[in-house]
Amino acid sequence: MLFLSHAAVEIGPPSMLLSLQRWLREHSDLRFATVSTVGGPLLSRFEALGPTVVLRGAWSPHLVAKAGLERAGHPAL
Repeated sequence: MLFLSHAAVEIGPPSMLLSLQRWLREHSDLRFATVSTVGGPLLSRFEALGPTVVLRGAWSPHLVAKAGLERAGHPAL
């Protein structure tokens, strides 16, 4: 599963995503990766739970999906 985040900062959506990923790690065998458009203080926590890519510079939805799939070991679309 691929998760997308606009940042790895300690605000609502990224914090909720991190909580969801922690729950999934503890209660399932699901493998997942995270793609964030920018880094931040939560980055190391995302990295501890699975493959994590931070996009820097120009990006698009296609680039986000491609980077996440490649990092998760799946061929790009």
